[in-house]
Parts: sequence; structure tokens; C-alpha cells
Amino acid sequence: GCFKSLYYLRNKKKLNLRDGEKLKILFIIGSINEVFLKKNSFIDQYNFQKNVCEFLNKKNINPIIKIPKNISILNFPIIKKINDDFKNFKISEKKIFQEINKSNPKIIILDRLSTTLYECLFYDLNIILFLDKKEKPYSDVLQILKKRVYIVYNFHEFKNVFEKLSKTKI
Repeated sequence: GCFKSLYYLRNKKKLNLRDGEKLKILFIIGSINEVFLKKNSFIDQYNFQKNVCEFLNKKNINPIIKIPKNISILNFPIIKKINDDFKNFKISEKKIFQEINKSNPKIIILDRLSTTLYECLFYDLNIILFLDKKEKPYSDVLQILKKRVYIVYNFHEFKNVFEKLSKTKI
């Protein structure tokens, strides 16, 4: 649907973070077993997911991990690791707009370029997007995205951007 449709307008909510409120993170993970020449490496994507979870856990941040309904664990192996090693993380199967409205995150982390990004752009939030070098969009699209989204190509870049954003107010 169109972002100007009544569906989105009815479900949009202004986001307010109060000072002293715990940092809320929404990590939207994508399926990793898709093997296409133009898509990112499933190993790189899984490693990024794992590294982000370990990083957030070390910082005592318990993010909400957004997954689609009716998933195959083969497509989302990170879920087993989260269930085994990160018991304080919350798994959500809600629609993206519902989870954003409910949890009011300060930062949204996306592990791949997909249509999920478009739903997140509807909100005035900080968005970090991991791009694999094989998955780069056309340069004109990338320039426009960089005006609104923090694009990272590796975990080190992610940590730097995350640290900067976690210290700023919306």
C-alpha cells in the first residue's frame, strides 16, 4: 500500500522518549537462506545478526527482535541463538508498524535492504541499515537513502554509528 493511505495514517503514532527512559532498540532480522547473486552473503548476514545481538547483550540492552509470523528456523538460525543465549531479548511477531507504535524504539536496526525499510521510513526514527557490498542499490538511490538512513557495511561501522546515536536525543 501507499504510505499516504488511511491504513498508515490511522496507525502512525508520534514518538516521544522521556529523559532517563531505557534505550529501546528494534532489531528487524531478515531471512538468511536466500541465495541470489545480487543478495548479501548469508554468512555475512548471520554474522552481523550474531555480532549485533552479542554487542547489545554486553551493553545490557534487551532489544525487541522483530521476526515475521510463521517462520522456518532454517531461514532464521539466529532465533535459536537468541533463545539459547539471550533470554532477556523479546521476540515479536507483530506487524512492523504495530511493534514500532507499541515499543517506541529510539533506534531500528535492519540487517538487509528490503521492503521492511519502507515501513520504517514512515516514522521519525534513527535507522541503521547493514548493506553487503553485493547488495548496494544504484548510486542515486543510495544518495537519497543516506539522507535518512545510517548505512553500515560492517560490524565496526555499526558499533560507531550505534554509539553516536545512543548518546543523542531524538
